[in-house]
Amino acid sequence: AARGAALGFLYVDGHVRAYHGKHALPKAHLARMRIAMPATTDYWTNDQHGDPLFVVTAEANAGLVTMLPRLLAEVRECGLVGARRITVVFDRGGWSPALFQRIIKDGFDVLTYRKGRWRRVPRSRFRIYKGVIEGRRINYALADQGIALLGGKLRMRQVTRLSGDGHQTPIVTSRLDLSALQVAHRMFERWRQENFFKYLREEYALDALADHAVVPDNPTRDVPNPVRRRLDDKIREARAENASLESQYGQKALANPETVRKTMRGFKIAHGKLGQALRAAAKRLLVLRRRRAAAPARVPVADVVAGEVVKLAPREEAPLQHRQDGGLPSRERSGPAAGSSLPPRR
Repeated sequence: AARGAALGFLYVDGHVRAYHGKHALPKAHLARMRIAMPATTDYWTNDQHGDPLFVVTAEANAGLVTMLPRLLAEVRECGLVGARRITVVFDRGGWSPALFQRIIKDGFDVLTYRKGRWRRVPRSRFRIYKGVIEGRRINYALADQGIALLGGKLRMRQVTRLSGDGHQTPIVTSRLDLSALQVAHRMFERWRQENFFKYLREEYALDALADHAVVPDNPTRDVPNPVRRRLDDKIREARAENASLESQYGQKALANPETVRKTMRGFKIAHGKLGQALRAAAKRLLVLRRRRAAAPARVPVADVVAGEVVKLAPREEAPLQHRQDGGLPSRERSGPAAGSSLPPRR
């Protein structure tokens, strides 16, 4: 109630906590370590100053596209914003035009980075935007244009920033009322949420798992089929072997002395062993591809995990009391507002 104006923009991002216990848990990618390992993923929702509102732990490390509808339903149900139209800000992990269409229909606006291939904006379209936002002078080279997604079914706005080195950063939003300067500023303010994660790692051991207690999980939950993954590895090896043999056969044909072997029949007889190896490699590759096509893409987790299917036990935590030094000013360091406490993990 005291900070309602700060809820005009909600920043949503996931934070992965690694698990080092003995149980077989779903894996997630740890960006800081650049590896995938057993982990649990928490999705945080913060206000525009970077202060936390609530956090939800994802089932089986579900991605942001899957979690966003659930998080936004939580925003409405818990009465944080009432019936107001709120802008949700997130990174490329939530890119999905079909999801945008659903979010907009549910009464929210979207602000995110564009993902995938897109046409670069000509330099002539950029112009300098200057202004003062929250006491800071902002200066961006921006190009503002409309775009169509989902085959023209979804109309949105793209604001592209041009950096000094020529790099272009496209931002996509459904907000038509904001200036291009405000769109870019709000998107780049995601650093406040990143600083919030850094603050909690250092001050509250965010990455530490308080216990390793587990409870039974849904054994019918589907997961990627490891058989297909192993077949993918074998197909890559077989494809490389086939390409190597084809290269050798081609080199032999290029260097073939026509005065000695004038016909293709003579060439094949001279290089019979290499030809047999090439045909065997091609047959092996074909068999592997057929086996992969017959294998289901996803299977129940019970078919993959040896023993009981478990997950980390959910538990309610007491709110973490804020430091006694008066809190962190929002524009200087990201963290809970002065006099506030962090929310319990849900």
